[in-house]
Amino acid sequence: MALKLLALEVDGLVAPQPCVDQVFAHLPNGPVLLEALRSYEASLAGTDRYEPGSVYALALPFLLHHDFPSRRLSELAASVRLVPGAGELCRRLASDGWQLFIVSVAYERYARGLAERLGVPPAHVLSTRFPLRRYQSFLSWAHPDAIKAAGVCSRETVRLWDAGERKGAVQVLDSYFRVEVERDEFGSFIRSVRPLAARRKVIALRTLARSLDHRSADFVVLGASAVDAEALLRIKRRHGLAIAVNAEETALASATIGVATHDLLALEPVLRAWTEGGLDAVRGVVAGLAPAGARYDWLEGADLRAVVTTHREARRALLVP
Repeated sequence: MALKLLALEVDGLVAPQPCVDQVFAHLPNGPVLLEALRSYEASLAGTDRYEPGSVYALALPFLLHHDFPSRRLSELAASVRLVPGAGELCRRLASDGWQLFIVSVAYERYARGLAERLGVPPAHVLSTRFPLRRYQSFLSWAHPDAIKAAGVCSRETVRLWDAGERKGAVQVLDSYFRVEVERDEFGSFIRSVRPLAARRKVIALRTLARSLDHRSADFVVLGASAVDAEALLRIKRRHGLAIAVNAEETALASATIGVATHDLLALEPVLRAWTEGGLDAVRGVVAGLAPAGARYDWLEGADLRAVVTTHREARRALLVP
């Protein structure tokens, strides 16, 4: 019988809108700036400066420029709309003896706020450390020029992006991060923000498993995006259960099964099958009839095109209030 250990990402899975999107929604022209930052992040692919989730670190100077209050991370976690069934699923699993862990790229204060709503103990939360108040108290006086330059960069980036000059907007960001930031110790503070994504998520799962005297493959892992892909793939290759939920293509290509759903309770039959009969039992559930409004896919050898479309549509539907 499989162990009842679950590690879930909350960003884009429990809460449809990622933490960083919610944060930037509270900044002037924030959504436009975030779109440009993500394009800049993608432009770094193939270089030693790229890693999935790095936008969580790149956000720092702009949050400092706008004096974003750290308490708002807790407020966002308390008010964000969750995917239907998220809280009930966690309650049912906990009652059934599951140990629940949040292993997330989201900022720590936000992730802990969601954990409280889901009934996950604070000690079971691993996420991106982001001591924003500490950064603000030191950097606002130690590096005021770099923070002021972030405001100039932000305005110019948004102007170019809105004008359709997206390559120019990315170049403005590249100049800021390569020149303005890297010329003094301010850049080291940005690099000190280490998003819990990709390889770091794999390491976190392995460390967590060892602390419990288990293997990382003993965990069922839920993910939704590129930040989860490496962890999902590791679990799948070790014959564990890696589930991509309302996921992007990179996560689907790395997981054991895909679940597209408007209600996370659709995961319950899969998890029950895992504890009763492992992967063979899960395969049987996936081959059967999924709950209304959900789709199950066994992803090994599958044509992902239709699966990707279904998951994209599910994500879009969940973003509608």
